[in-house]
Amino acid sequence: MVALGGAGTRWGPILGAVLYTYLDHRLLDVAAAEGFERLPAVLQAPLSQPLFILGMLFVVMVYFFPGGLAALPGRMRAALDSRRRGRAGGAAPR
Repeated sequence: MVALGGAGTRWGPILGAVLYTYLDHRLLDVAAAEGFERLPAVLQAPLSQPLFILGMLFVVMVYFFPGGLAALPGRMRAALDSRRRGRAGGAAPR
């Protein structure tokens, strides 16, 4: 939950706990759905396991959001600011 929300922040672990609990309940509902019966057996087995999906989500989150979800707004702000500065500066002189 801390890795998902963001370590070293006040709201990160709380955000991670809320998201983890929500996804855990929702993925149980998805795994019980009848749509998985039509999938090939290779996909049906792992995708019908909520913990597998949740684990893959954690791996993706840690890879793409290293500071957790709590650091995401600051990273987005910094990216937009650097993009605006690059656009305002025009072409770099040679």
